[in-house]
Amino acid sequence: MKSSVIHFFWALFILTGCTQGYDEIFVSSEKKQTLSDYYDKADKLLDSDPAQAEKQAMAALRIAESGSYTQGMGNAHFMLGLAYDYQGNYGPAVSHHLQGLQYRESVHDQQGMIRSYNSLAILYQTLELYEEAQQHFEKGLALAIEVKNQEEQAKIYYNLGRLYRATKAYAQAESYYTQSLDLYEWLGSKKYVGYVYNELAMLSELKPNPDYQQVLAYYQKALQINQQNPSLEGIGWVLGNIGRTYVQLGQPQEALSYLAQAETHLTNDYVNLASTLTAKAEAYIALKNRSEAQKALTQAEALEPHLKGANKESLQQVYKLAQQFYGPTSPAQREAYGDKEKNLEAQLAAFRETGQKEQFKSQASVRKAESDYLGMLISKVNRQSKIQQIFIAVILICLGVIIYLYCRLRRLAREYYTFIKVYTKGTLISHLK
Repeated sequence: MKSSVIHFFWALFILTGCTQGYDEIFVSSEKKQTLSDYYDKADKLLDSDPAQAEKQAMAALRIAESGSYTQGMGNAHFMLGLAYDYQGNYGPAVSHHLQGLQYRESVHDQQGMIRSYNSLAILYQTLELYEEAQQHFEKGLALAIEVKNQEEQAKIYYNLGRLYRATKAYAQAESYYTQSLDLYEWLGSKKYVGYVYNELAMLSELKPNPDYQQVLAYYQKALQINQQNPSLEGIGWVLGNIGRTYVQLGQPQEALSYLAQAETHLTNDYVNLASTLTAKAEAYIALKNRSEAQKALTQAEALEPHLKGANKESLQQVYKLAQQFYGPTSPAQREAYGDKEKNLEAQLAAFRETGQKEQFKSQASVRKAESDYLGMLISKVNRQSKIQQIFIAVILICLGVIIYLYCRLRRLAREYYTFIKVYTKGTLISHLK
């Protein structure tokens, strides 16, 4: 009987575990596949058409909500956060990322939580909310180490390096870049090793009295790796950076060779394209080719409509260089570009102020996300509690019947064995007499 009781409680424990995964059990594989297709479409559209990616993610959210599929809602909110982020619409991006994180936490989706922490941190860094960014990176890093997800761990080391570079904590930035590099090399992720070398080179440029030969060596390593593992975007970044370095080394002709190659790879990467065109203008100025320098500056300035938020900082060097370029020959143009630079600085200041306001909005978003999630839970319980109660009751009744029959059969077997034993013994004695 003791073992029967143990079996009963073991079965009850398994049943409890199943009911905790009720959200998963009653979602059909077809619905999960449909949601997965929407997520894939949205992910592929992020770079080229984030507005369309938003529509795909919103369709996924409606499907997940219709079935009260918690993990599906978490994934959809996460994708919506990315879509709004890519459109430069940071308020809704923060709100959706926070809601996605809430849902993922509720179902203990640790891998999803790591991605949510990382994306929120990058978003906060874009808004220049560096303390919030650091906190979320560190939460994601701790969880990645706990679940032994080394790819995400390396990615967060890399992002922490970028964060500390942005805050001018260069020693800490170098430490995180080095940890990221070591881990990516151990994982054999060559492409990302190239990205880290690119970042180490840019970090070296920011140090006092930079050693441009060392900078160039880092960039050449990054280029070599990217050429072995083609990533057009990555190659474009590095080629442009090598060109800029040659400008600093006073070798404009060599610089132009790399900058021309970079342009072919940076068609849609407007931030790096603006920097590349600015460096190209500097190289032509050094060669005293004013017409080509003016052409490069005009091309760089034309990218302004494509640059949003903090990305507009890449235009600052364009306006500064234009003032130097036109200064000796056209005071009016120099003054016009001076006004453009002041206007740009005002825009960037307004953006930073928006970022500070976003800090308070994000806290409100947390509360809203919590409220929405609680409302969803109440609604879900109201709709599904009867089915769930019937399901549990039927299972428990069946389990009780099975245990009763098991105990009864054991008792009958024991009685039958005793009867046979007694009968056999009596028969044997009678024969001996």
